[in-house]
Amino acid sequence: ARQVMTDFGGVFPIEHADVLQLAGIGDYTAAAICSFAYDKPFAVVDGNVYRVLSRLFGLETPIDSGIGKKEFA
Repeated sequence: ARQVMTDFGGVFPIEHADVLQLAGIGDYTAAAICSFAYDKPFAVVDGNVYRVLSRLFGLETPIDSGIGKKEFA
């Protein structure tokens, strides 16, 4: 709340890049906020979705590794 007050003039940001700047907000949460609250086109993808997609496409790189995450970027 303090960061919203100081960095955004008390108005919660609506742009994905700005939401990501908030302390404690990662990719998943920023995508969820922008998608659900602001109807912006961001996919909310969690570990289970990555796991299903990796099996569907036959990817063998562990999804919890840096290289595995890059394969989905």
